[in-house]
Amino acid sequence: MDKAELISKLKRIDEDIFFSGVLQEGQRVGIIIVGAGALLLSNLSSKGATKDVDVLRAEDSVKPFLLHDADFNSQCAAYEACLPYNFEDRIKRIDLNTYALDIYVRRLKTWQ
Repeated sequence: MDKAELISKLKRIDEDIFFSGVLQEGQRVGIIIVGAGALLLSNLSSKGATKDVDVLRAEDSVKPFLLHDADFNSQCAAYEACLPYNFEDRIKRIDLNTYALDIYVRRLKTWQ
């Protein structure tokens, strides 16, 4: 899938979560995406496509909605073992104008 398709899928999941009634009014939930999907969302992908979306972390209320799409993979625990202990301090939110879903990717440090 390319970036446009990935964004479309994320927005559909966001709408499903929002309109399902599982969240309190104004409540937001988050996911952390890694791998090629994160590179696509950060405009850093040299291929411009990914086979699946690796979800490193997702709040429990989000997981059932992710499982409805076979392109979302939450089996990347080994990836987390390779991250520094404070990697949560190095993530950034991707703004897609969503209703309830906050999407985060790992911020890549640039060296000058």
